[in-house]
Amino acid sequence: MVVKNLCKSYKTDSGETVVFKGFNAEFENGKVTAIMGASGVGKTTLLNCIANLTDYDGEIDGAENPAYVFQESRLIHDKTVYANVEFVLNTKDREERKKIVENALEIAEISQEANKYPDELSGGQKKRAALARAFASGREVMLLDEPLSSLDLGLKFKLFEVMKKLFKASGKTVIIVTHDVDEALTLADEVVVIGSYGAIYRKKIYSDVFEREIVDAECNVIRKEVISVLK
Repeated sequence: MVVKNLCKSYKTDSGETVVFKGFNAEFENGKVTAIMGASGVGKTTLLNCIANLTDYDGEIDGAENPAYVFQESRLIHDKTVYANVEFVLNTKDREERKKIVENALEIAEISQEANKYPDELSGGQKKRAALARAFASGREVMLLDEPLSSLDLGLKFKLFEVMKKLFKASGKTVIIVTHDVDEALTLADEVVVIGSYGAIYRKKIYSDVFEREIVDAECNVIRKEVISVLK
């Protein structure tokens, strides 16, 4: 997926706020990229441009109709977990729909809650359901905007394993916005830090994401570099 010469600004009471001015980036297909940066630099705005949820100037190629997991789960309240996941499917074949939904629920480890409604779920369960729905959609690009925000550390680490299983099973291009460098090191193949108008640091992580220990030498080097850039 390629972002070319992206320009985005917002009109405010005090004038115009420029978020991106000629931003360029390439995201490797089938890989997970973590987007980091200070508050207000445009991380969520970048996802919204990729998802075509906001107007912009420039070109974005290779991201037609992506799946989007927002900070809030955005589950449909009057539908069960099963029905929420089924809702995004295009196929009309009943057995095929059942197979896709059950597979997504199993990988996301939310099968036991399939018949529950969103209001009956814990915060972590809602995140799993939202991830299962995005995975089941069959779309080639997944956008995740701080999907683990507001969760305690123990639950985050449990969901790390769920997310890695989803990514491994799908082979999708994933872009995840996060403020947590260890989250980026745990989940991503590449870390990109963006500053005013563009990328100011990017680093591929060569150790296998599915076997990686975030305390190893490579991750420690990247952690120190990211923290230095963010400072």
